[in-house]
Amino acid sequence: MSILEMTTVGNSGWIGHSGPDQVKAKAFYQDVLGWTINDMPMQDGSSYSAAVIGETAIGGFSPMPEDTGSWTIFFTVADVDASVATATAKGASVIQPAMDMPGVVRAALKGVEKLVIDDHASHCIEDALASGDREDQRAKFTELLELLDKARG
Repeated sequence: MSILEMTTVGNSGWIGHSGPDQVKAKAFYQDVLGWTINDMPMQDGSSYSAAVIGETAIGGFSPMPEDTGSWTIFFTVADVDASVATATAKGASVIQPAMDMPGVVRAALKGVEKLVIDDHASHCIEDALASGDREDQRAKFTELLELLDKARG
């Protein structure tokens, strides 16, 4: 099995978590997935909690609380604006227009299956957090990984 770099076009380049209790979520993922959580300084002086495997940041936790927990998957493309135009022409709706994240990336959110995937993924995570049972948590994460594999095609 090869390991794709986050800059490989078509790969999921980053995952982002939003939710009501980031402290609890970060502790949960550290325990269940073995992630290290590092605070990364941002250009505006704030910090962003990154999920790290080994030496590689793979995603992070939004500092802005949301009502429910969800994950957003950012796929790497060669040209964000061209990809948004193609996706829109094929029926996707733009949830958030392309934007620059200084020092990081240019990104946009589009929604076709994204809303369904986010909803299902957030339920897997909420159920796992609520159960407190490690085996149930592992089963829910297996379900989530299978969902993400299907989403990748």
